[in-house]
Amino acid sequence: MKKKLILFLVFIGLTSCGYESIYTKSKQSKYNTVNKIILDGEKRINRKIISILNFDNNKDSIYSVRIDSEKNNTIAAKDSAGNATIYNLQIKIKFSILRNQKIIKTKNFEDNFNYNKSDNNFDLFQYQQNIEANLIQKISEKIIIFLNS
Repeated sequence: MKKKLILFLVFIGLTSCGYESIYTKSKQSKYNTVNKIILDGEKRINRKIISILNFDNNKDSIYSVRIDSEKNNTIAAKDSAGNATIYNLQIKIKFSILRNQKIIKTKNFEDNFNYNKSDNNFDLFQYQQNIEANLIQKISEKIIIFLNS
């Protein structure tokens, strides 16, 4: 009985306090409708970010978006023979909102991840792709928060 009462009070508290998820479509920012998207850098990363952010294209909008991406995959550590043992994958995004070709809001986003070398090159490649997708997702969530603030 106590568990049901506590669960009920928590539910009432969450619904009455004005809690709203930042990822809901109902809270659209004024920057979600753009007339132009300018992409520089890594094309595959840019395309994934655009698909996650889901901008509405409208020729009448006064806002444009510029995304400049960079991916660095470096060796973080080597063994005594000089072979790579740990890699570091870093993704940097410079996200800018333009109004009439002038930057009104800009922010740099960066995330990285260290991972161990695998003996199987195919598994290593698949793991790198998975890490890259996760980093892009995390950066996209940060961009959504930036747009809604």
